[in-house]
Amino acid sequence: MLARTKEYEADQAAVRLSGKETTAAMLIKLELRTRSLGEEFWPEFFKRASTEAEPPKETFNEMLNALRAPLPRDKAQAWFTQALTQKHDYSDTHPALGNRLEAIGYAEVRTSQDLQPFLRSDDEFGDDYFLQSVPAEFIASKNRLWREGVAESWRERFKFVVEADKSLAALEEKAKSEELNAEDRWERARLLRGTKGPEAALPLLREILAAEPEHPGANYNFGEALLEQGDDAGIRHIELTMEKEVHVIPAGCELIYNFLIKHKRAEEAERYRRCIKDYYREMELAQAERTTVSVNDGFKYHEVAPEVVRELGEQLKTYPDLAAAYLVQKVVQHFPQEPSYVLGVIRKRAWYSSSNNAQDVRLVGQLADQVTFPGFTFVIALDEGYKPLRKVFEQIQGAEVYRAIN
Repeated sequence: MLARTKEYEADQAAVRLSGKETTAAMLIKLELRTRSLGEEFWPEFFKRASTEAEPPKETFNEMLNALRAPLPRDKAQAWFTQALTQKHDYSDTHPALGNRLEAIGYAEVRTSQDLQPFLRSDDEFGDDYFLQSVPAEFIASKNRLWREGVAESWRERFKFVVEADKSLAALEEKAKSEELNAEDRWERARLLRGTKGPEAALPLLREILAAEPEHPGANYNFGEALLEQGDDAGIRHIELTMEKEVHVIPAGCELIYNFLIKHKRAEEAERYRRCIKDYYREMELAQAERTTVSVNDGFKYHEVAPEVVRELGEQLKTYPDLAAAYLVQKVVQHFPQEPSYVLGVIRKRAWYSSSNNAQDVRLVGQLADQVTFPGFTFVIALDEGYKPLRKVFEQIQGAEVYRAIN
């Protein structure tokens, strides 16, 4: 009886071990195939939109064929190593590969980073087992649905390339007879980068930066091209752009992060991962700050250009219920370089009538939906809870942008 019990326990342990190995192999296969599609298949596939007017009819088939193709061992190892450097972000419902492997018993996987123990001798990277049972009609429907879904953006890309080529030809012709100005040089570099990629635009970008070292767009594209060539000098150029253009931070940090991970500099990369998280946290705080107004806030002169203020006044004239409007700038702590405006309005009403909150709300809604403002603008009626702000706005010189003529 004891011998049978030990034999049973040994069998169960073998089953558990087999299940653990199979699970690990499947997790890794999924990770590697996902990277293969994201880093090789799809980038190459979408390049065809530059030369083909219509999307392919059998995209899903092409993707399945790419999944069936064997992965070079060195490339698979490199992707595996990169995947293990990523840490789980608890805002993501899918744990990172390293976390998953550790959870099922591979505690030293991040240290060894060796793919070999997880390879299956019978089927290293093949996926036919899963794909052979897919019905033909399912694949046909996927081909059709994908083509319909991407058709518009595909055609837009093709149209952009055609028009960009024409503009580039015109600029090249112009350059033969006269020196291009700064705007023309940047347009030529931008179009070349958009059609041929960052590296193709490198010589033009160097010219622009020689004349204007702090040009944000040129610095970003130049930095991206250098990183693609494996030159970490591109990091500084992207950082220069992020210092001037705050909303470039997510894309810029992701570029740098991926570059550092690829070159096994995970500790340095972590700073840029945190930077992305900090940016989105700051965005949430900025949005909350700009969508609330109270008497405790600070306000100042709007600093909007006179011609923009005149245009705003012309728009406000078309609202017969509007008596007066004041435009001020709210003092904000988050992204202070981006002005946050408040338009305080006063609705017309007879001297003997009382306030009507419903009519105020309707007027505010109309203005918010229909008027073109110089930037983010929060519209309020200077009545009820906001009535104390009427005196505050009136005391800011230049705040009044509209007053109805009685």
